[in-house]
Parts: sequence; C-alpha cells; structure tokens
Amino acid sequence: MSLLSNSAIAFLVDGDAADAPARFLRLSMTLALMSGVIQLILGALRAGFLINFLSHPVLKGFTSAAGACSAGHG
Repeated sequence: MSLLSNSAIAFLVDGDAADAPARFLRLSMTLALMSGVIQLILGALRAGFLINFLSHPVLKGFTSAAGACSAGHG
C-alpha cells in the first residue's frame, strides 16, 4: 500500500517547487494520521464484522490488484 500512497501523494506535489519535499512529508504524515484515526474508530466500534459481507472474489481481486500495482512500480 505504500507504493499506492506514494503515487497518489506524488501526483499532488509539484516536483519543481522549492517546498516539494516538505509538502510531500506533510501530506504523507497527514495520510498516516488519518488512516490511524479511522482504524481506531472502526476498532472501537467493533466494525470488523463488515468484512463478512464482502465476497471472496472481491477480496481476492483487491489483493491481486494491489499486487499488480506494486509489481508495476517495481
């Protein structure tokens, strides 16, 4: 997932700007914080049961797509 995050954040940051590294770091830290807060909230609400409503082919497709994206960036 880090390659997907890297691609999305790099798209938002202008590489020629003087503050590009600082902006990239700021956006990365914001994304990590938001992801952690969402996980904590879902954990506190005991929302893990929701995964039972997703079919096996959907989960398999998501896993395969993430692997393909990782392989494409490597």
